[in-house]
Amino acid sequence: MGEIGKNVRPDKFGFLKNLALVTQLGLSMALPLVAGVYIGAKLDNYFNTGPILLLLCLLIFGVGSFMNMFRLAGIRKKKKNLSVKEDSIDKPDSDSKSDLESLDFRDKISDIEDIEE
Repeated sequence: MGEIGKNVRPDKFGFLKNLALVTQLGLSMALPLVAGVYIGAKLDNYFNTGPILLLLCLLIFGVGSFMNMFRLAGIRKKKKNLSVKEDSIDKPDSDSKSDLESLDFRDKISDIEDIEE
């Protein structure tokens, strides 16, 4: 079949990975908001303060849930970038030299010795 599709690995679990990410993001957004409403309502009933503590807890837990969402999205992005870098390291071009072959340390050492003299 030639070279077409030789280095392409099929992602058998791509759908499940995306479903897990969406579920994790959804739960990390919804659960703190529900907890904020519950705790705020309980505190309002205990202190008879009206909806003030409910709104305050909802605001605090809402900010926390958004921060958690951005943290999770950032981790996902870092993992994706890392996997791209690993793929490029694992599969070097056949006509390119490796990093060690491309660096000629002897020339650099002789240049340093010339500068010191």
